Amino acid sequence: MLRTILLTALSCTIALALGGGSAWFALERADALGALNVGKWVAYPEAGTDRADPYTRARIARNADLPLAPAEGLVFSRRLDEADRPLRAGCQYLLAGRLPSARFWTLHAASLSANGTVADDNRRTALHSRALLREPDGSIRIAVGPRIRAGNWLPVTGNGPFRLVLSLYDTPLGSGTSITPLGMPTMTLEEACDA
Repeated sequence: MLRTILLTALSCTIALALGGGSAWFALERADALGALNVGKWVAYPEAGTDRADPYTRARIARNADLPLAPAEGLVFSRRLDEADRPLRAGCQYLLAGRLPSARFWTLHAASLSANGTVADDNRRTALHSRALLREPDGSIRIAVGPRIRAGNWLPVTGNGPFRLVLSLYDTPLGSGTSITPLGMPTMTLEEACDA
């Protein structure tokens, strides 16, 4: 009898660990079900539809995101720099390159940790396409980090890991147009993080 109880408890523990671990793994992986990966950028085109898979719905709930419908636009995010290091507040980065066509876009940083912050109340927390200096070829260069820079600068202060969120509004990408040839901007580390 005791042996049966112990085996049942062990079986339940293993099942819960494997089930919880696999759910956590599916939520954390960038190439999870329904993901559109372009370099280090990830989007979930089905997120704002009734065709979204359960993991995408869980990811939306966990991040408290407001998904866009395909006709409204597409939201990309990234957690890694070009060298596959997690983005960290306190580091200085350069976001550079071209963006897919969109009538309007916004860019902001969001903390990944419960006690982390990425902005303070005295600074802007986002950039948008109508208030941005562009390079002569139409590409963008945005300094991302705690130190003010000339040109385009997105302040990211505080501590802990963060992700960049790029929302493209009224873009042809929502209608199934290929994004691969267009590419997305790169994110390179310019200065190591503060201690």
